[in-house]
Amino acid sequence: MVVKSDRTLLARLTAMWALSESALGGILHGLKIPFTGMVVSSIAVFSILMMIRSGAGRGDLFKALMIVAAVKAMVSPHSPPTAYMALFFQGGLAMLMLSLLQKSPAAGYLLLFLALMESGLQKIIVLTLIFGRDLWSSIDVFAAYLYKSLLPQSSGLSFSIGFGIIAVYLAIHALYFLLGAFWFRRFVKSLETFDSESITIVLDNTIRAEAGKRKKRLRLSWLIYPLAIVLMALTFIYPVFESSVGWRALRMVLRSVILLSLWYGLAGPLVVRWMRKRINSHRQQYSAEIDAVLDMLPVLKKVFMQVWRKHHRRPGRKLSAFLRELLLTLLFARITVGRDEQGGGEESAG
Repeated sequence: MVVKSDRTLLARLTAMWALSESALGGILHGLKIPFTGMVVSSIAVFSILMMIRSGAGRGDLFKALMIVAAVKAMVSPHSPPTAYMALFFQGGLAMLMLSLLQKSPAAGYLLLFLALMESGLQKIIVLTLIFGRDLWSSIDVFAAYLYKSLLPQSSGLSFSIGFGIIAVYLAIHALYFLLGAFWFRRFVKSLETFDSESITIVLDNTIRAEAGKRKKRLRLSWLIYPLAIVLMALTFIYPVFESSVGWRALRMVLRSVILLSLWYGLAGPLVVRWMRKRINSHRQQYSAEIDAVLDMLPVLKKVFMQVWRKHHRRPGRKLSAFLRELLLTLLFARITVGRDEQGGGEESAG
């Protein structure tokens, strides 16, 4: 495999990692690509593994992590602390596992699995912390009520719906890991015969770097408050449940309101300020690299959109073909910005 110099490749990989953390989620949502969180986590892990494959040490990984965190803070200033937790979990775990990752390809799959599981478990833990265990017991009570209403002759549900939701959610992440690991293995094997000097791309200036306005997604938390209201109504207005069910639902709502108020009004801003202070302590040290990544991001966004448009027009092409061409282009291509409508000159990104 013919590749760019290690420094150039590390710079591209750092920029790709920064793209996945700061802008890729919005682009994927705009293109209506499902499971965006898992896709973003996978590309971040892929960037880390390719850094290690190209000879990066702990110092290189730490430097890249600080650059990505600084770029994320600048490009996505409203990112919640949980987003930084996922970022530092992936980068920190990679540094801890570096020796193992250098010796065994299987360790890369372990890193991907842990990153995806952390992404899934983080959401479940946050919901449980905000709403308490009453959330899952309330789901079970309401599910049992619906089941009994639809099938009055049945003996009731024999398993926990709340636990089932958690199990299915994590199973989706596990399935995505299996598919991602299989694809990554094939992709890395294909690099053995790939000549990176043979790929170039001329960007079309008519392509927008952004994917359009990001639409609001349906969040599970939006369904929790209506559930609590229904449970309270079926307890106090139209008595179906014992009074304890309604009180648990009310306690769940009050708990979430108090905790969210404290978080967004006090704790959250303090945590974000502390994290930014820590990140900014390294920002001056890597200012040149951060500026280079910021300059590269708009170009990488256009590359993504142009490769997507090419494959989107070919319905028969598989998603794996799109991802392969996208990653090869982002990593190795000589990128040339074409002439604009006013006849401007060409500009290249090595």
